Amino acid sequence: MASVRPEYRQLPKINSAQRGALFDTSEPTQTSYWERCVVIDVHIGSKTCAVLTDSGSVHNNLAFPQRYIDPQSGAGEYSIPKVGTVYALHYHLGYPVLMEYTSEFKRPEGDNPNSRVTGVTGFGAEDGMHSAGFNEFNVGPPDLMAGDWTRVGSAGNLLGVLEGGITVFKASELAQIIAIKGTDLLKLLGRNLEVITGFGKISFVDNEGKTSMSVKGGANYAEQTSPNLNDNFTIHADLGSTGNLVDFKITDPRGNIVAGIHYGPDGEVTRVSNGNNDTRIGGSNTERIGGNNEVTVGRDYIVTADNNILQSASNSASYEAIQDHSIQAGQDVNIRAQRNVNITAGKTINVDATGDLLALPGDTTVKASIINGSLVLDIGNPIAGDLQKALSGVTINVNGLGSINLNTDVGGINLKTKIPDSVLLGGQLSVFHAVLFEMLEQFLLQLGIYLDSHIHATGVGPSSPPIVPPFQMVASLLPALRSQFVTIGG
Repeated sequence: MASVRPEYRQLPKINSAQRGALFDTSEPTQTSYWERCVVIDVHIGSKTCAVLTDSGSVHNNLAFPQRYIDPQSGAGEYSIPKVGTVYALHYHLGYPVLMEYTSEFKRPEGDNPNSRVTGVTGFGAEDGMHSAGFNEFNVGPPDLMAGDWTRVGSAGNLLGVLEGGITVFKASELAQIIAIKGTDLLKLLGRNLEVITGFGKISFVDNEGKTSMSVKGGANYAEQTSPNLNDNFTIHADLGSTGNLVDFKITDPRGNIVAGIHYGPDGEVTRVSNGNNDTRIGGSNTERIGGNNEVTVGRDYIVTADNNILQSASNSASYEAIQDHSIQAGQDVNIRAQRNVNITAGKTINVDATGDLLALPGDTTVKASIINGSLVLDIGNPIAGDLQKALSGVTINVNGLGSINLNTDVGGINLKTKIPDSVLLGGQLSVFHAVLFEMLEQFLLQLGIYLDSHIHATGVGPSSPPIVPPFQMVASLLPALRSQFVTIGG
């Protein structure tokens, strides 16, 4: 009976010694419908290969063994062999067909190039109950158990469906996914990991020991997070090496920072906001600052308290505003310093106090209590920069029914001026010069002495005419009685 196999170009057969180096088997007969073969060439585009049979024949353009579920859609299971893959070749259909075949390549005892499925020792072939004997053709993972299914690549990467509800997707020990049914646990292991969603992407990177985590996302897929937009992300978070510890920022699609916060490895915190900043706290807020606290405001600075405002600093507190600085309180504002309080104004300082609308005589509206020192008002000092154009002075207006009182129990009250007739007692109509008591006293004494020495008793009329007119003797003292600086109103 003629052979049912079609005729193929025959190549010289390999001898038994050459075949024994590949297979541990005897040579099949020429009348067999089955024979083993090894892949000697792979054609990826046509999904075919060339094989060399154990009888020495070469067959070309043989289709890979595949499992089709739906040939029209292409659904199924596909595997591309490598050169050296062993198949079974049969001719029952009238033409050669490849079928999967158990590998017969030998390996030395103790050498297993495949990785473990679970990464756990003591199971499968390593279990004392199952480790008896040695199979020289066993090259699969050593930790498989009865009922386990796995697919292993030549680099040790694998896919495993294991008994007990465990599924393993593994490329290496630090690149795998493990799902455990019993605890609903999904474990992702990745030395480098990247997750991409419609929101954006999350990346975990180990760059030569420098580790970091990066989150980039946005609120609009079509405008910000689509992979076709070349990273128009608006939400950025970098932790670890790339973010210099922790860096979070919000940007516009062009990359301009809108708001952000950075935490450095030295404890430095930097906050950035190009819009309004609204902080609401339902309870108490305590801030402790070890160094200086500087607040710079481009416009208004307003602090409002329903009760008291207490500010204290062991070192220093500085407030700067290019325009206004306003402090408002529903009740009290207290400013206390252990040393000096300095108030400097480029123009005007206004102090307004309305007082109590039901105030009574003796009530105080503005009070300055000075202890262990003096009150000094230095006004119009050219050394300090006064231009002598504003006629700087002091004005105290009292429009009520009260008085202006200057009281001292021990010291004195000094009014000093270098300008004549500049101390007015009684207002602008004070045109009468004050009299100096000591000079008036001297004038009266001289006048009394003259009268005492020039008045004589006579019978009738003066005894004789005066030798010198009496007033001319003391008239020279009159200019000295006039105050040069003080005038009095009538």
